[in-house]
Amino acid sequence: MLTSPNLAVAFVIAAAVACSPRAPEPWLTDEPTAFALARHERKAVLIDLFATWSVSSVALSELLDTPGIRAAFGADFVPLRLDVSVDDERVDELRARYRTQTLPALVLVETDGDVLARVEFLPDRAELAATIAEAARRRAR
Repeated sequence: MLTSPNLAVAFVIAAAVACSPRAPEPWLTDEPTAFALARHERKAVLIDLFATWSVSSVALSELLDTPGIRAAFGADFVPLRLDVSVDDERVDELRARYRTQTLPALVLVETDGDVLARVEFLPDRAELAATIAEAARRRAR
């Protein structure tokens, strides 16, 4: 039985859980799944093409994982991270499709293929946030 003090504690715990920020959605690694989810949620796709051997692409991936940046793109973009560490036909096809040959490579794209923004260097936090915000504004037009 919940007494008044126990009820108050239960209420505080429930409120804390309900008000706590949601963890960001995990990065998807399957391209068809990411695009299907983006269509379903009426979002675009933020594609992080990274290689484990590329210091700058690993640094960009880490920057994308920071809470402030994740919050900047979470409402408008489905996160898709594609490992291009091994040079093979699949990677060649991805690079050709997204028209990128350098790392790091970040492409923000509508589900119909319209590129909203592209980053092919290691930006600082402010530059990255501005690029994401501009891509989101382009979607709103």
